[in-house]
Amino acid sequence: MTPNTRSSGAPTAGHQARAGGTVYIFTGPGLASCRRRPLSSNVMPHRSVRVIACAALALVLALFMQAMLDLPYRPRFASVSANYWAVAALAAVTPVLAFLVAQSIPRTWLRRLVFVGAGIVVLPCVLISSCAVLEAPRPSEADSSFELLSEASAGKVAYRLYRTNCGATCAYGLELREELALPFGVKLVDLAR
Repeated sequence: MTPNTRSSGAPTAGHQARAGGTVYIFTGPGLASCRRRPLSSNVMPHRSVRVIACAALALVLALFMQAMLDLPYRPRFASVSANYWAVAALAAVTPVLAFLVAQSIPRTWLRRLVFVGAGIVVLPCVLISSCAVLEAPRPSEADSSFELLSEASAGKVAYRLYRTNCGATCAYGLELREELALPFGVKLVDLAR
């Protein structure tokens, strides 16, 4: 007996349906190659999620690098507590964004490397986020670490003199800042030189 012959010689149900004009409910007999395959566990996120995750991670890393390198015109909120909460949120979301970006990398070794890097970054990000939440003043409280002493405006730019007393994070003294107000309670801040 060869693989192409049947013992009974009777036609199959598919042959009978095509010959007899039977209507298929789900798909026609010729569309079997177009059926979707079941999803595996190796499913990548949608393209839009990957693009948003990559852009958001790039923005977070750019803000972090700007703060670490002490580049001019750092973005700040006018509300002191909003600055603390923004640091906490950005620190908490950084490992999540790194995991989303890692899932979109097609090369296995590079994907694993980014997963390991994201796993290493989780603990410092959680510590930074929790410290920012614990140190955040209430919205009704004044900021005791930067006390405004004097202010002078020159066009859109305001020069403000602060007395700093941040404890271990900054020295006790005076700091003159150049501040440019933007919409939505955001301002660009630079040390006046």
